[in-house]
Amino acid sequence: MSILTEDDIRSVEDRFPGVSIDASRLVAWLQERPDRGDQVPELALCWACLEGNAVAIEHLERLLQRSVVPALRGLKLTTEGVDEALQVLRTELLVGGASGVPKLSAYAGRGSLAGWLKITGVRRALKLSRVGQHEVLVDDDVLLDSAGAGEQPDPEIQYMKALYREAFRGAFAASLDRLSPREKNLLRQSAIDGLSIDELGGLYRVHRATAARWLTAARMKLTDGIKRALSADERLEKDECESILRLVQSQLDETIRRRLQDS
Repeated sequence: MSILTEDDIRSVEDRFPGVSIDASRLVAWLQERPDRGDQVPELALCWACLEGNAVAIEHLERLLQRSVVPALRGLKLTTEGVDEALQVLRTELLVGGASGVPKLSAYAGRGSLAGWLKITGVRRALKLSRVGQHEVLVDDDVLLDSAGAGEQPDPEIQYMKALYREAFRGAFAASLDRLSPREKNLLRQSAIDGLSIDELGGLYRVHRATAARWLTAARMKLTDGIKRALSADERLEKDECESILRLVQSQLDETIRRRLQDS
């Protein structure tokens, strides 16, 4: 698209009342994004926000409240945690983080802006996984389910759910396959059977310190394998890999219990 039609302009005005558009400047901005999608009104809103348009920023804030806040609450953050994540997100969207590039400029218009904001907000919350000195604990099946709760399914959100689950489960399975039979048994006996270090030592007829060392090594080997597998997945960004790994580490016993129960 090299020009904006009158229908395009009307669609922006209809969707976001009060947002004024300088057609020539918007066209120049769009032409810098040859791989953009066809969400013209939402792309125009992003451009207007980055231009400092106060009415556009108000519309963006309504989108954040409607789309992102429920997703953050679904991650079981405290009220303060939601507020903190939302404020950091606002700054990154409109001003930029360490790079100084406003994140809103990354929206490509290939899906709904609301869905893109949800995903961006969830990623930001994962980066802030320690809120008030308490770890945010999120089940791997629940993590992205919360992003679309109570609304019509969004294709982009559905894709992220499927991608997250596939990536994690694949990484876990690949890492588990690399464990020795004894390492797998140790993890099962600790996480599923609930055996203590002393009981494991008695079962294997070794000192409790040896049993503890074996169990720690097995857990580390499993976690390191998950990290390597996630890092090799080209669909995931580095910060997403690190966030998923933090969640795995914070709930490792429960994760092992779920994944090894029937394996």
